Amino acid sequence: MRDLRTCEACNASAKARVYRARNRNKERRRIARALHSLEAAGDTALSKYDHSEAAIHYQEALSAELPLIDDDRISEKLVRAIFYTSRPDLARGWIERSIARHSALGLSTEGLAIQFMMPRQYWLEAKTPLSIALIGQIRKHHGERATVETQAQLEALSANYLTLLGRYDEAGAHAVPLTAVHANSRARVILANQRAMIDAAHGDAEGALVGFDSAVEAAKALEDGYLLTIVWDDYANWSTVLGKLETARTCRERALFVAREQHIAWRVPYLSLRYASLLIVMGDYTVAKELLAEAITHSIETPILRILAATISAQLAYAMGNAVLESQRLDRDALEAAFASSEPGWIGPIAAAYARILEQNNAVDEARSIVSRAVSAINSADHAEELLALTARYGTRAEAKRAQDILRRRVHLPNGHVAAAFSRLWDAYDALRHRSATSARTIGTEAARHFRAIGWMHQEREAYKLAEPSRRVDAERARAPIAALGDFRPALSARELQVAELVLRGQTNRAIAKALSISEHTVESHMTSIFNRLGLRSRWQLQDLMK
Repeated sequence: MRDLRTCEACNASAKARVYRARNRNKERRRIARALHSLEAAGDTALSKYDHSEAAIHYQEALSAELPLIDDDRISEKLVRAIFYTSRPDLARGWIERSIARHSALGLSTEGLAIQFMMPRQYWLEAKTPLSIALIGQIRKHHGERATVETQAQLEALSANYLTLLGRYDEAGAHAVPLTAVHANSRARVILANQRAMIDAAHGDAEGALVGFDSAVEAAKALEDGYLLTIVWDDYANWSTVLGKLETARTCRERALFVAREQHIAWRVPYLSLRYASLLIVMGDYTVAKELLAEAITHSIETPILRILAATISAQLAYAMGNAVLESQRLDRDALEAAFASSEPGWIGPIAAAYARILEQNNAVDEARSIVSRAVSAINSADHAEELLALTARYGTRAEAKRAQDILRRRVHLPNGHVAAAFSRLWDAYDALRHRSATSARTIGTEAARHFRAIGWMHQEREAYKLAEPSRRVDAERARAPIAALGDFRPALSARELQVAELVLRGQTNRAIAKALSISEHTVESHMTSIFNRLGLRSRWQLQDLMK
């Protein structure tokens, strides 16, 4: 009979293997339970629009070593949650982490939904050309294997960023029919919105308005608040270009309402600043100032928010007679971010606002340098009309001629009323440059009438300064400073007054430190002292006190 005894070492080894296997399975079950609990908590927070809380749960879930399929799913949810917080730009790191993990395992990212979120991260960082390049890479990677829906989405995204860059002909080449995508899909909303923008860029107001209305209804059907604010925002931007300011105002109000209702944190200051920009155009500086004050109570570290805040602050400072105070506080980093974006909609307004501030402070050479650099980066008039008009005053002859040609191309399209008014303002500045005061007054009066006809009251006042210099004095008397800090001179030191003024201009602690050549820690100390001396607890209360 055979000896079936097993050696003790082999028996012990087998038991150890079984023990380890049981422990591994036990650990897997523990991780799965924890993952399910954290993901469910994140989903619940998300359903209540508590995006920051949701992000905390998802991030904790990702701290464990998860199977790739679970990691991808949670990562996508985390990125979406962070994107809705006050710092959407911080989502980029998690997108890159997910893509890097696939690459490290030698796996394709073709089916990775999270990669489609990266182009908008570049846009948030004011790096729009990188968005275009990345979409091209994704399209090449997918090749012919891409579904019809994916191809349509990529084409729509390409067209969207090309439109932002003012490259309308290229954007039109990426247009695809709405029938190429499902009726109830994000791609359908993006396509409808994009087609409306192309129609507006070509002066087709009727087609644009119908298209935007269609995109709004499609977004509402999806119950996607962020997507709806995108459509309302674009609707407002292009209604302004087409001279339909009341339509633009309605769109601004609705976009801001949705962002607040659904707690899309960064969209609240973004859309408040957008609304303030429109109100400046309409000459309502008081409400614009209140919106700016509200916006800067939020985080504005994200580059596009910083560009907007710097632009609105400069525009209001000039409009309300604070140009001298503002000149030392211009956010040069925001200006550089605008140039890095290559978008006329960012470059034009901030360059024009800075040039006006600098001119009033006798820094004409710097004003000319900014205008020269800006006009060379712009190839379309939309959203940059004021800059193009100012080029007749500050640019070289070649730059002025180029700006005039860009304006005239837009004038010759249908519904070119806004461009026509700025074209006449260009003519008035050109006459002034050639020391023809009589012609400048005559043309300035004509430009002012053009602006009044389309409701651009701020620009009407600017044009009348050329037509009737005496009006400039009246306008200056009617202005009020953004912050009446003089009342607090006994309570605050000279340096604290400087810091408080910069806070009211929308500057972050980092920007204040740079402007005053002090450390961020010193800025924080001054802020603490200001709050203590005035009996305040936050920047918001400081803004409220100024009101």
